Amino acid sequence: VYKRQVLVVHGDDFIEESDSDGLDYVDTVLEKNFRVKALPRLGPGGGAESSRFLKRLITYIPDRGGTWEADESHVEIKIVSLGLRGEQARPADTACTKDTGMCIAEVLTPLTPPEATLHRFCTGPAMFFALDHLEIQFAVKQVIQDMQKPTLLSQLRLKRLGRYLLKYPRTVSYTHLRAHETKA
Repeated sequence: VYKRQVLVVHGDDFIEESDSDGLDYVDTVLEKNFRVKALPRLGPGGGAESSRFLKRLITYIPDRGGTWEADESHVEIKIVSLGLRGEQARPADTACTKDTGMCIAEVLTPLTPPEATLHRFCTGPAMFFALDHLEIQFAVKQVIQDMQKPTLLSQLRLKRLGRYLLKYPRTVSYTHLRAHETKA
């Protein structure tokens, strides 16, 4: 085991952060036991400045660190599916508010089957990109709590989230190298 080695597994996708020896070791173990499609390494001595992992763009910035950028296509699919174009395309500053649906008496009315199907179709991608958009996680939690029997309130919350993502579709996380990592 190497001093600083992080390995993340998602199904049959692996991503690792380590020094060259640690990366070589994991490559050897994986190649010995599986058919492997290895992408170029990022970082000092690596063969690339950026790569994709689970539809996220990872970029290395020499002597500074790197970025992790979510795939915006899920946001666009959600916005179009919810009809948030034209008149309803008022971007929102927040992903949710406690006042959503408060002035509508029939807010707990269940959605029709086609509306419920659309609600679930749009909620799935929201759960996926909430992994990268940390600021929407609470709003997504509110939307998914009614997945089995979505109501008008669920739909209003989902549209509010969609309007927020219309304004802020892109999220980039930055990591910075520590002082001892910048020395080769």
